[in-house]
Amino acid sequence: MKNIFYLILLSILIMSCGSNVEPPSTTISETEPELVTTKKILTQEEIDSFYDEITLGTEFGEFSTERYWYKKDVYIYLCNWQDSIYVKEITKIAEELNSLTETINISVTIFEDKANLFLWVSEDRNTFIDGVGITSPTTIRRLKSSAGMVLGGLNHSSNEIVKSFVFVLKTGNLNFDKCTLREEITQSLGLFKDTYSCTNSVFSQFKTEQVLEYTELDKAIIKKHYSN
Repeated sequence: MKNIFYLILLSILIMSCGSNVEPPSTTISETEPELVTTKKILTQEEIDSFYDEITLGTEFGEFSTERYWYKKDVYIYLCNWQDSIYVKEITKIAEELNSLTETINISVTIFEDKANLFLWVSEDRNTFIDGVGITSPTTIRRLKSSAGMVLGGLNHSSNEIVKSFVFVLKTGNLNFDKCTLREEITQSLGLFKDTYSCTNSVFSQFKTEQVLEYTELDKAIIKKHYSN
C-alpha cells in the first residue's frame, strides 16, 4: 500500500482558467500616450500579501497552505508552430521571466521530448482536450468558457511542478492573445490564483484592458517565488 501511495502522489490538477474578459474588437486603435507618474515604492507587506493571494491554492480549489514550484529548468514546447508571431511573443515572455527567476531558466524548445511545459495556441479547444486527453466534464466545461487554461502535473510530496499543459484561445485579436499568453504561462509556474483587486495585474480576473507587461507588484512576487 505504501508503494501505491507514492505512485499516486503525482496528479494532474486544474490550476487556472483565463480571466473573465470579453475579447475586444479585432480593430486595434491607437492609444493615448501614457502620463509620466511617480513610481510607487512597494512595501514588503504589500508584496507578501499579494504573494499569499496568488500562490496559496488554485483558482478552483480550496485554500491551501502548500505552494508549488518548477525545480528544474522549464522548456516550453508549442504544440502548433504555425504562427511565428506567437513563438516570438512566447520567447519574449520567457526572457522577461528569466530576468526575474533565480532558481530556474525558462526557454522555448522545438524538441517535444525535452519539454515540461506544453502549450497550445488554437482557435479550436478540442485540440487541447484531445492532446492532453481530458475526460472530466467539469474541466471541459470550464475550458469552453475561458480564453485560457493551465493544467498542472504536481508531485505533492516535494511540492514540485513536474509538467504543465497550457491552452490559449486564438481569438484573432493579437493583443488579447498576447495578454492571455502572458497570464497563462506565468500562472503555470506556480502562481495559480487570480486577483480580484489589481485590474492592471497579469493575474487580474477582471482586467479593464489588455495587460502586455508585468506590473512592479507582479515582478516582485515572481522574484519572491523563484528566489533562493
